[in-house]
Amino acid sequence: MTRPILFVISDEEQDWIHTIHPEFEFKGGQPPRSLVGHLHFNYAPPQRAATTTNRDPLTSRIRDSYNIEVLFDEPRLAYSFLPAVRELDGRIEKSGQIHGVANPIDMHITSQGLMCLCAPLEESECLPNGFCLDRYISELLVPFLYEQSFFEQHGVWPWGTRSHGFLGILESYADLTSSNRSVKPFEARRTLQSVMNPANDRGARWIKKALEADGPPHGHTLCPCGSGKRFRECHPQAFQGLWQLWRDIRDGERHKD
Repeated sequence: MTRPILFVISDEEQDWIHTIHPEFEFKGGQPPRSLVGHLHFNYAPPQRAATTTNRDPLTSRIRDSYNIEVLFDEPRLAYSFLPAVRELDGRIEKSGQIHGVANPIDMHITSQGLMCLCAPLEESECLPNGFCLDRYISELLVPFLYEQSFFEQHGVWPWGTRSHGFLGILESYADLTSSNRSVKPFEARRTLQSVMNPANDRGARWIKKALEADGPPHGHTLCPCGSGKRFRECHPQAFQGLWQLWRDIRDGERHKD
């Protein structure tokens, strides 16, 4: 059975691709099911972005290209409103191997070879009006590929990166709750749905137990990453995110009552 097309690309968006990225090709009929080809970019991070090296972000411009496929009939994650995207030449995985990265997920690539462009909550921050192909490419995909090129060249990430999987989701929630604006109820629910995703396996079970407990999470418990270290010492930001999520869920339940 053919999968439904979840992300329908308008004629205007297709014209934009043909004009700005003519090396891309839509495939799978009309509306297209995928976008395949080499994404060329000439990118430097914004001035506010801090690098992990002594290099000035403004002078760290990189011109590069990656052979990729964007899948309009497959979501990035079960709870995502972004299409899945993968790199076709295995370059990212090879870059990790060259620099001693044993696990591809630490290159922000899933076991299915899909790119982890951002945490789920950051999707609505980058694309507040929903999926839009030009912003998806320019504000999420190109910066992600820039990071990969920078790492390939220098062996370090240009700025701090989050943990992979449910720990990274909790870290993003900690960032959100530390900002000046109040957290909306749907953001707590979406984060809960994300970390409880069965694909997280052991992590989802661990988080479910922690969030259903009568008391708040304890930082002295062993970190769910399996390191054997205490949670608050191994992944302190993820612990803060879990603690805040536990509190926000309880507050939401009280408001319903």
